[in-house]
Amino acid sequence: MRATNLLLGAVVLVAVGVAADGANLGATTGDPYVVGAQTVQATEAPPEAAATGISEEPASLPLTRTATSPMPEGRARQPFGYAGADGEVDDPARSPGAGMSIDTGPDDPAEPAIMSPEGFAIVPGATEAGSGPIVAYTVEVEPSLGIDPLSVAAAVEGALHDPRSWSDEATLRRVDDIAAAAIRVVLAEPATVDELCGQAGLDTGGRFSCWNGTFAALNAMRWEEGAPDFDDLTTYRRYLVNHEFGHGLGYGHEDCEAPGELAPVMMQQTKGTGGCEANGWPYPELSPP
Repeated sequence: MRATNLLLGAVVLVAVGVAADGANLGATTGDPYVVGAQTVQATEAPPEAAATGISEEPASLPLTRTATSPMPEGRARQPFGYAGADGEVDDPARSPGAGMSIDTGPDDPAEPAIMSPEGFAIVPGATEAGSGPIVAYTVEVEPSLGIDPLSVAAAVEGALHDPRSWSDEATLRRVDDIAAAAIRVVLAEPATVDELCGQAGLDTGGRFSCWNGTFAALNAMRWEEGAPDFDDLTTYRRYLVNHEFGHGLGYGHEDCEAPGELAPVMMQQTKGTGGCEANGWPYPELSPP
């Protein structure tokens, strides 16, 4: 059923076509935005429309994402039709990452980097997991961070290619061609994330991450420090990747349904889990590999 919904979402996109202004949309917590004449929960981005690379066949031409109506409350069960984003905030004086265990990724040296027009190092090669419509994405790292891009790609793939992730409803394909990518996952300096998110009218304040309509922009400070309600960085990084990627797929925010339950991945868990348990998976009830 999820795969069917994804196919229908892609067909709707083709039928609707590109909006008159071709805008990509992004959102941050609590900041209203305007779609047409309706005020909802994000900010309109610049008028450049991004090619998504979403297709049902590998050779299909990329589609163009367009917003056709306001994002509904809660989980927006209309993937690929909406663009959302997230601004996560907590107490900057706290450093929950201290002493946490993390996944370091492979020890092999990175292949020669492919540089994006923005100056990000794109992880070369291609891998995929899941079934259903293809969602192509890149993994990119800002070189000034001094982080091995392969280790970042390992963490991102570990978050996305698990059956408990979005691969339960789509084929997630990592590529190194930005023109083919629906979602560009980039780990970047806080100031760079601010700039990317600012292009969508978002104020990320050096501490937030966002989806700006093209980039799932991950704040490197968050990547290294996590958030207060998380006991380990591995779980937090899974959450951060799946949360921003989920916005790229069209999902909105959710709340904790009952204390003691696992928090929905689309809950703003960096701000707190509201009595729920921290969780990095969209579908934690499914069996791990």
